[in-house]
Amino acid sequence: MNVSDREVIDSFQFADHGILVPTLNLVENYDPRVIEKGEEILAEAIYHLLNDQPLAEAYSAKAEQRAADFSYEKCREQMIQILES
Repeated sequence: MNVSDREVIDSFQFADHGILVPTLNLVENYDPRVIEKGEEILAEAIYHLLNDQPLAEAYSAKAEQRAADFSYEKCREQMIQILES
């Protein structure tokens, strides 16, 4: 699933390299009686992932693949290309 970086979501969504959740409130609130909608959705996503072992394993493998995109070697090559252009 591809979601635009400007798209506002109101539930969790399975994406290529992770699970998307709505933006959390930028103002920190430490009152335990106040639970924001985004926090509830994040908790649902975590609960779903913890209770679906095959899904968790699939995302674990995808995370390793994605992390390889940020290896020292790849970042070095990209930096050299930028500096030489």
